[in-house]
Amino acid sequence: LKGTEKKVAEKFKKAIIQKRSRSGSSIWLERRPVTAEVAVESRPDRHLNKNMSSQITLILINLLIAGVIFTHLALTTPIIFKTLDEDAASRFLRTIFPRYYLLLFLLSLLALFILYFQDSSLSWWLGINITTHAFIGLAGIPVTNAAKDRGWDKIFSFSHGVSVYCTIVIFALSFIQFFLLID
Repeated sequence: LKGTEKKVAEKFKKAIIQKRSRSGSSIWLERRPVTAEVAVESRPDRHLNKNMSSQITLILINLLIAGVIFTHLALTTPIIFKTLDEDAASRFLRTIFPRYYLLLFLLSLLALFILYFQDSSLSWWLGINITTHAFIGLAGIPVTNAAKDRGWDKIFSFSHGVSVYCTIVIFALSFIQFFLLID
């Protein structure tokens, strides 16, 4: 019976090999016993490598940065100026802007940390620029507030312009980095 069992097992293995080879998987064309190890080797698409998971994380971070900026500019700011009086709007903006730039800075810092372990110098350059502009926006908030409080219109106008510039640059660079990452 042992010889018969071997013949049946060999026919079964050949049937598996022939069935798998019709599906287009070249690993099954080799004449070796079908084991779990062979099955894992033949399906590398089911396992994410570390680079792919970091790419997905970077894509999500860049989309989150762009989403935070878009939500702030398109939804929050116009509603504030339409519904609140000047004093209430000023207090609200002084509360929200440090958190807004802190969130952008922390997200960009996380992306920069992930980019540190990758080889792309262009993505690294974009990450440094996004992080730097988020930090400049965060650091410029006290200057903007002080200039507004003291009536220094030129300094307020300049520091507010820098803040707007930083937001536009962060938004644009995060989109550029997003499209480079999905390529």
